[in-house]
Amino acid sequence: MNVTTNIWSETVFWFPLSPIREPTSDRFISRRESGWTKERIEGGKYILRDAPLDICPIYIKAGSIIPTWPQLNHIPDGGAKELILEYYTSDAPAEYCHYQDNGTDFSYENGEYNIYHFHIDSDGHLTTSMDHQGYDHLYDAVRLSAH
Repeated sequence: MNVTTNIWSETVFWFPLSPIREPTSDRFISRRESGWTKERIEGGKYILRDAPLDICPIYIKAGSIIPTWPQLNHIPDGGAKELILEYYTSDAPAEYCHYQDNGTDFSYENGEYNIYHFHIDSDGHLTTSMDHQGYDHLYDAVRLSAH
């Protein structure tokens, strides 16, 4: 998974974050592409947003796929049973490769891991394939949540 705070990145998704140093600070953010923040914002312009200490504006690029899991009180043996893909809609197709292992030891060095490949076409249909399967615990379900 490739995550970056560089707003000019061409990675799968990005989070432009800026520290708030004063209680009344505003954030000045430059955008070059369209994105989604519960509202669509066209690219190629500057954005000035209120950013009090208790709010951190986060902008997610259209076409991003962000993996999440249901809320758990603890991590069960084998990890979460369901993977939720938060998809921020776009007119273009989107892809995401997801890595899964037991998260507790070095078994991945012996090939005990899974790599899922997810593709969402321009109509919003999800296709899943397995690029590597070496870890016994597979997700029981993969859910697509489109925004």
